[in-house]
Amino acid sequence: MLNIYYNSDKCRIMYTEGSCWSWSKFLLNLKNTDYIFYQFTHNLEVHINSFPWDCNEILKNNDNFDMKTNTIFCAPTEKICSIIKNKGYRSILLNHNCFLDYNIFNLELDNESERNYNAVINSRPFWWKRVYLASKVNKLLYIRGSDWAKDETSWDGYKDMNLTLKTEIPYNKPRYVAELYNKSKVGLILSGNTGENQQGLNEGANYSSSEYLICGLPVVSTKSGGGRDYWFDHYNSIICEPNEDSVKKSVDTMLEKLSNGEISREKIRNTQINKMNLLRENFINETKKIFNAHNVNVDAKNYFDSHFFHKMCDYSTNCYDKIA
Repeated sequence: MLNIYYNSDKCRIMYTEGSCWSWSKFLLNLKNTDYIFYQFTHNLEVHINSFPWDCNEILKNNDNFDMKTNTIFCAPTEKICSIIKNKGYRSILLNHNCFLDYNIFNLELDNESERNYNAVINSRPFWWKRVYLASKVNKLLYIRGSDWAKDETSWDGYKDMNLTLKTEIPYNKPRYVAELYNKSKVGLILSGNTGENQQGLNEGANYSSSEYLICGLPVVSTKSGGGRDYWFDHYNSIICEPNEDSVKKSVDTMLEKLSNGEISREKIRNTQINKMNLLRENFINETKKIFNAHNVNVDAKNYFDSHFFHKMCDYSTNCYDKIA
C-alpha cells in the first residue's frame, strides 16, 4: 500500500497508509529529498497514542532524513490534525476517502423505481462490523467482502438473516459495487466496539461510507471514532443507537425523507464531491511546497490530475519493494 507519487533527481514523494508502515524499513533508507505522506487510518486513538513519535534510536544511523520536516502526517479529522501538530510534527487534514474516484461511483438519477433494496451494507464478515443490527430492515442487500482474517473475529451470522447476499467482489470491480448501490436506497455502516474490543469503534473512515454518499445514498451509521463521521451532516445521514430497532427506524426515516423530497440524491452527491475536492487541494498544496523547495518545475495541480488513481494506493503490491 505504497504509492511513489513523484520521483526525480531533485526529490521523491510517497503516499502510504498507516496500516502498512514499518519505521525500520522506511526510515533507514530515506534521504533529505524524500517526503512521505503518512495516512492515519485505523484505530485512530490507539494509533496516535502508540505511534513511535521519538525515532531517535532508528534515525541514529541515518542523519539524512528529518521525520519532523519530511513526513506529512495525513489526519482524517481536524481533531487528529491538531493533536499531531501539537506534538511538533507536520500535518494536513486529509481523510483518505477523498481519494475515491467519484467518476467510478456514479449516480443514476432516473432509476428510482429500479431501486429494489431499501438498504445496502457493504462490509467484511467480521463480528465488529455488526451487520446483525440491520436484521429488522426489510429488503436488505449485503455486499460481503473477503474474510481475510479467518479467526475469532470472523462472523457468519448473516446466513441466518433475511437478506440478499453478494459475495467477495474483487477490489478491481468497483463499478459493479456502484451498480449495486444504484439498486439501493440507503447505505448502512454499523461497525463499532462490542465488549472490550475497540476495533470497530475506532476503525478508519470506511471507504463504503463515502461510496454511498458519492452514489447519492443517504447514510445510517452508528457512532464512530475513526473518521467516517467527518463526511456526515444532518442532511445526508442519521447517527443511530447500536440496536436493531434504532437502525430500522432510522432507515424508515431516510426512506420517508427521500419519498417526500426532503433530501435529494443529487445534493448528497454534489456536497460529498465538493468536500473531497477540498481535501485533495490540501494534498496538492503540500506537494506544491515540496516542488518549490527543490526547484521542481512542475505544476502541482496538473500533476495530480494526470497521476490520480482510485484510492491512490496499490493494495496488490508489497509496500517495501519500492523503497531503495
